[in-house]
Amino acid sequence: MILCALKNYVPDERLKRVTIPLPEKMPSVAIYHPDAPRMFESFEKYSKWYKARRPKSNVQSPTSPSSLLDPESTIWLLLMRPQVISRATKHYDQLIRSIEAEGLSVIPVLATLMDNREACEKFFVREGESKVQNPKFKVKTKDQRPKAQDHSPYARLMPKQARISQLVSLTGFSLSAVRP
Repeated sequence: MILCALKNYVPDERLKRVTIPLPEKMPSVAIYHPDAPRMFESFEKYSKWYKARRPKSNVQSPTSPSSLLDPESTIWLLLMRPQVISRATKHYDQLIRSIEAEGLSVIPVLATLMDNREACEKFFVREGESKVQNPKFKVKTKDQRPKAQDHSPYARLMPKQARISQLVSLTGFSLSAVRP
């Protein structure tokens, strides 16, 4: 950014020969993995890459790629986008590799600060009958959609199926409302 400003506003012939690369586009929500060559903006592309790579654990059998990303043994990590963008990811990378070393699959998703709705809608669920059940609410299938009076926060997710068994949020939380 500074080089661009210098080139455009400082009258120096040497700066005219300088080429400036185009800015790199970074998605607002995506799946990050330390071993991947890039971030993934769709679950399908991540799934294809994840299943094709060699597992890092002896527990994950390389002969059974169908067990990878199985909702019963997949952890979803919610990461802070600013840390991934600034490449301050050593703690994330270690956690991802530790989870995989235990024989579990992982979907590390970055989200924009405290608003995780887009990441949840894009990567957390898929269409289909839900296996996830909240004790307060009955699980409804596609044919038994929630009634209009069902105002529970889970009603919207009932006709969908979770891709994970556990969710770990590493986004932190705001302390602005906490008073001593």
